[in-house]
Amino acid sequence: MAHAKGKRLGAELAAAQINERRLFQVIRSSYPNDVVQLRRLLQHASPAADWDVLGPILLRWSREDKRRVLEDYYLKSSRLDSESAV
Repeated sequence: MAHAKGKRLGAELAAAQINERRLFQVIRSSYPNDVVQLRRLLQHASPAADWDVLGPILLRWSREDKRRVLEDYYLKSSRLDSESAV
């Protein structure tokens, strides 16, 4: 994963067109399966992210962090959908 200031993980996964089912698998899983599935997802997507934000998220990887990634994913997905509809 490359460092890109200001880029959020969920938004980058949406931009990489990761299927929401795969993201839900990560979000719904518990340790250690959630971390294993996240690693696979990141290997597949190869997203760029802001390590200043992503580092602490990965260290905690709490329910709130998972929710934040999912929210960023849906916000970016809705923007991409509205841009493609125009």
